[in-house]
Amino acid sequence: APVRAGISVIALQILALAAANGAAALGAHELVRKFRSGRASTDAVLFLFLHLLIVSTAVLTLGLLRRLDWITAGIAGGVALIGLGARGAFRRLPAPVRPPWPTALLFFLGLVGARLLAQTAAFSPHFCDVISYMLPKVAIWVQSGTIGADVGVDPRGWFPAGFELVETWWVFFLRHDALIELAGIEFLALGFAATYSLSKDLACSDRAAAISATCFIL
Repeated sequence: APVRAGISVIALQILALAAANGAAALGAHELVRKFRSGRASTDAVLFLFLHLLIVSTAVLTLGLLRRLDWITAGIAGGVALIGLGARGAFRRLPAPVRPPWPTALLFFLGLVGARLLAQTAAFSPHFCDVISYMLPKVAIWVQSGTIGADVGVDPRGWFPAGFELVETWWVFFLRHDALIELAGIEFLALGFAATYSLSKDLACSDRAAAISATCFIL
């Protein structure tokens, strides 16, 4: 019985994570529709930026309200999905389109993506500055359910730094750091998209822009 109960809780946590991420992505897409530039490469950057902004704002808000837990976030995500769906947001999602890049480059990027996901699953953060003060802060936030928790003698010690808000997003649903490296992958994707967009602004071809963006993330 305890094992089954634990599995049920994990399943609900994963469902909450999916609902919240779906709401953040759908919300970012709706915002892009309002502020889009008309250029696909620029709008992709805007989408990734707005998604990170929504995630960071959600963690900051829940943390300040002392409700940084997967149940509250999951319910909020579900309500947001229902609200956006009622306004037709799902019908406005674009159909998948193959990027105009060489097949070999797409295959290579697929390998890079697979490697990043494998590293997320297989490796844990180990750099000194990360495990000495960044991740302990995230752990305190998750354990206490608030970002205002006392983390040291400096009263400003709880202030978010780096991308701790996004890291917290990938930790507090499961209350585990198994997915924490996805935060870095999100910023890497933003860097790729931004490099590609800037290359297009410099009149580079789709192929050259994609190669430039690939070189950046490597």
